[in-house]
Amino acid sequence: MNARFAVVSAAVVYLIVQVAVLVVMANSVPGGFLLAR
Repeated sequence: MNARFAVVSAAVVYLIVQVAVLVVMANSVPGGFLLAR
């Protein structure tokens, strides 16, 4: 595993986590998605 692959993998995982958190907030709280933006 080279450094570039590690950085790209970390960035992809971070973005997926951010999207997942936004989806959970939008589903659990009415208007949560608008407040998160």
